[in-house]
Amino acid sequence: MPKCCSCNVLGLLCSSCCGLMWLGGGIATLAVLYGSRAPPRKMCYDQFGPVIYLHRGNLTHGQENTLDSVVAGSAALGANPEIDVMSTSDKVAIIHHDDNFIRMTGVDKVVDSTPWSEVQDLTVLAEVDGHTYDATTRVPRLGETVTNACTSNPAVAFDFDVKSDVAAERSVEALRTSPCSAKSSSIFATGYPNTGRLMVNKLEEAGLDNHVSVYLHPGSYAPLGLYFFLKTGIFHAAAGASIISLHKTVWDKEMDLITSYEEMGYCTSIYGIRPEEMELYPSASIYIIDEGPYFPDTPNGQYGGDGGTEVVTYDGDQSGFNGLLALGILCFPMLALSCGFCCCFGLRLKRGKAVQEAVIP
Repeated sequence: MPKCCSCNVLGLLCSSCCGLMWLGGGIATLAVLYGSRAPPRKMCYDQFGPVIYLHRGNLTHGQENTLDSVVAGSAALGANPEIDVMSTSDKVAIIHHDDNFIRMTGVDKVVDSTPWSEVQDLTVLAEVDGHTYDATTRVPRLGETVTNACTSNPAVAFDFDVKSDVAAERSVEALRTSPCSAKSSSIFATGYPNTGRLMVNKLEEAGLDNHVSVYLHPGSYAPLGLYFFLKTGIFHAAAGASIISLHKTVWDKEMDLITSYEEMGYCTSIYGIRPEEMELYPSASIYIIDEGPYFPDTPNGQYGGDGGTEVVTYDGDQSGFNGLLALGILCFPMLALSCGFCCCFGLRLKRGKAVQEAVIP
């Protein structure tokens, strides 16, 4: 084959491949942006009345995520606790929020790198985030917390905020084997889609039908931003969740988007609020309430279970979503351009063959 014809063939193949890539890229991008918004795994919205959970327990009665705040301060008084579940290096599930024990115990140890034999010797400080309690306490195991809470109030419901796959498995098992009488009222929450999907599978294996929640925290998800994941629903679709949980700063700016989730059948959960703020968000199915004293050392002088967190703000930045949308739309003009090159190269190849046949006697 003459050199010119060879170049034409390569050009045709190259432009064809480019066209397919632009087509696939455009379809995939738009599918991510709009196709992942799907109804929940099972309908949730308007299936039950509003449920209230106390964030990390009732902190008026004791330090967060302890038997004092979760069992004595919440369950025994007829309130539902929200608890954070983590696991030690030897896979013992405990009730604790931070990745490190230092804020609550003064001991600088990473939670998932510390065995239970060392955790059980830690003392939860009397002073937490600038507020001083009457006594010190300890980090409790998940099993004893659930058992004691259900024994004191069989009708209690939990919001298990699980931080890892191990924590997810242990939480499902703890509820399954608990003496609670209203197991279906508990929910399982996570910020990780793969952990959410694991919980869905474990719940089905255990014969439980609880709802799974995915929470979206402001200030996360760079560079795309929180709006991207709220708008697309990728995390919730991947997790098989039926509850979407958002901080009040997001509710204040994205009510239209939140309403669209409710219309699809999702339950909506709000956190970062005090009891007196509930009436400002009447459509929520789940309220995660901060019930507790004033903690002066927290960034905003916060109350309740928000101790130790960063300043929570939501700016509603849509640049990540709009940027990908522009890229997806751009793919189609590029597809047309590639098709034009294909036609051009095909025509040149056809003419080259015609000239070659005319020259050869």
